[in-house]
Amino acid sequence: MFDLIEFLKYIVPSLLIGGIAMYFLKTFFEEENNKRRYQLKVASTKETTPIRFQAYERLTLLLERISMVSLARRIPMNIDSIELYKNVLIKQINDEFDHNLSQQIYVTPELWNMITTAKNASIIAINQTMLKLEEGEGIMDFKSILISGDSTEDNPTKLALLQLKLEIAKEF
Repeated sequence: MFDLIEFLKYIVPSLLIGGIAMYFLKTFFEEENNKRRYQLKVASTKETTPIRFQAYERLTLLLERISMVSLARRIPMNIDSIELYKNVLIKQINDEFDHNLSQQIYVTPELWNMITTAKNASIIAINQTMLKLEEGEGIMDFKSILISGDSTEDNPTKLALLQLKLEIAKEF
């Protein structure tokens, strides 16, 4: 019995000291790990922030370029038929969109869905404008109908641009 008490005199303090040391070591390593993660995040942010900002700029330009006013201003009037003019407009929208596909990795999925919706809505608007034309109307009439339909507040391109600005404000 005496040997057991003598044994416990040495073991209990050793276990207590060992437990405290383990606790402090665990805490120390967790803090060091958190510091490393924070430093990595800061370094990563320094590198990715300019790239993300560029992506926001490119997507802003995309949305501006697929607006009906911008399209109508950029596409020359020397095209012979309205059908050909319509096809050129749609090709311009698709080309702009395809050129910026890679930017989706820098924005939220919600924003990318809004940009895709804006692109599709622009194509639908062009096709619907084609159906609205009456016999004998020309490219100038087509353009004026397109531009007048682009001025509504619930225009998907304007809504996507607003969402883009909100996302940039949250980010920076």
